[in-house]
Amino acid sequence: MSILEHLYLGWVFVASGIGLILMGYDKIAAKIGAYRVPEMGFHFLSLIGGAFGVVLGILLFHHKIRKPTFKYPQLLFLLIHTIIVLSILFRMH
Repeated sequence: MSILEHLYLGWVFVASGIGLILMGYDKIAAKIGAYRVPEMGFHFLSLIGGAFGVVLGILLFHHKIRKPTFKYPQLLFLLIHTIIVLSILFRMH
């Protein structure tokens, strides 16, 4: 596995952790009326690698689950990054 592949997998892990934390924060902020994370922020984070965490946050926190304009782009980004991660992992063997 190349250094770039290692860096990508590490970045996906970190960005997904950030995405999960932000989804939890945004769920709490929605309940108490505090500052919210803009949806475009979640879209951007998912696009650059945090899709696993954001989608996990949607499922764990039941947050934005009924909003198709949020959910479907997240699923697309998840599909893209899943294909990339699996292609890297299967090339290892």
